[in-house]
Amino acid sequence: MNITCISDTHGYHETLKEKLHGGDMIIHAGDCSHFGSLEANIAFLKWFNELPYRFKIMVAGNHDFAFQLKSKEFQSSLKNTEVIYLEDSYVTLDGFTVFGSPWTVGNNGWAFEQFFEYKIEEIYASTIPSNQKLDIIVSHAPLKGYMDVTKRQGNTGPVEIHYGTDAMLGLVEKKKPRLVVFGHVHNQYGKSVMENGTTLVNASIFKGTKMPLNDPIIIDLK
Repeated sequence: MNITCISDTHGYHETLKEKLHGGDMIIHAGDCSHFGSLEANIAFLKWFNELPYRFKIMVAGNHDFAFQLKSKEFQSSLKNTEVIYLEDSYVTLDGFTVFGSPWTVGNNGWAFEQFFEYKIEEIYASTIPSNQKLDIIVSHAPLKGYMDVTKRQGNTGPVEIHYGTDAMLGLVEKKKPRLVVFGHVHNQYGKSVMENGTTLVNASIFKGTKMPLNDPIIIDLK
């Protein structure tokens, strides 16, 4: 399975056209828009649907309000595509089971935020059977302690803040998927491998400035 990973395009998806050459699967790990308007999210769905990949999988991010509001117009637009939108749900494609979730930790008025971690854990427990094998996990938020740090200026100097969730860390440690794709923390773009062999990909395309953007990350799973 040839998998192209992108995330946090924030409305700049059109600039990736020449870098997306097609393949088995493309994954978008949230924040396809910047302000989450209905028009912006529908425009992204149309673009994503036309990409030359057999499977097009995505989750929403904290900027993607239209996905959370689920208006009739938005639902209709989604149904008229081949896009596989995962919201605390999973799908099996060519023998690979993919679970997707949009949640981040926070209380700042963004989409798909939960202030209490245990609520995210409850969502995972209620939607994933205990014996369900997961090969790929797609999450907007990273797992706690892995490619999730951003530095902010504090009263006494720079402070490191972790934006990953313990809930996702626990799910990954329990299910031991082969691949986890996420974004949210733009400055942690790249990939690494956990001690248990799970490949982690922070696929954030947007760097926080308009240009240049990061390249899609391509993973091969056999």
